[in-house]
Amino acid sequence: MDREEQMYLRLVSAIVSKSLRPGEHVNEMQLASANDLSRPRVRRVLERLEMEGVIEFKLNRGAFISRPSVKEALDVFEARVHLESILFRLACERTNKLDIQRLREHIQSEREAFQKDQSDFNQIAGRFHILVAEIIDNKIILDAIKLLIHRVCLIQSLYETERTVLCLVDEHELLVDLIEARDIEACMVQLVHHCDHIKDSLDLSDQRHRISNIYQAIDDRR
Repeated sequence: MDREEQMYLRLVSAIVSKSLRPGEHVNEMQLASANDLSRPRVRRVLERLEMEGVIEFKLNRGAFISRPSVKEALDVFEARVHLESILFRLACERTNKLDIQRLREHIQSEREAFQKDQSDFNQIAGRFHILVAEIIDNKIILDAIKLLIHRVCLIQSLYETERTVLCLVDEHELLVDLIEARDIEACMVQLVHHCDHIKDSLDLSDQRHRISNIYQAIDDRR
């Protein structure tokens, strides 16, 4: 794995784990030094993340972690439930005993991470959806799921409240049960409930977006 890919994965990990928060500045010079990369190579990684919707460049100010609007957040959740409906339908059709074993082992890792309140729990929980995409063996869907998970994490960082839920372990376990039973209809119902549970726990309001954005007044005057 080359250094650019390593830096890309480190940044994604920091976003998923909420170490990097929406609106936070990303210092190109520090990244270049820390990763032993030239500025042009660092910029290439950041431009890749910009294309994925998790980095934005501001004129004369540099790169920042994206701050999705309420409309963007709702669009992401709408896209997620439709794409994951395809994903889990295929999982019900294609998984074998070894696949189910992999998923259950992952569920156990999630449960242990949650019980220990591990700082990387978000990454482990998000990995469940990526693992399902890996199992169905469709690279296009896999790439899209990875992108959606990154953007959902940004949305959670920006709009979470005290009642915000993470990707619930018990709901993942039930999804695996339904995949194993090849019960497509019940799996679709549970998937919609799962996605809605997360979305409904967030404060997806313009007021919340304005309160969270300490640069709003400055940006509005420019």
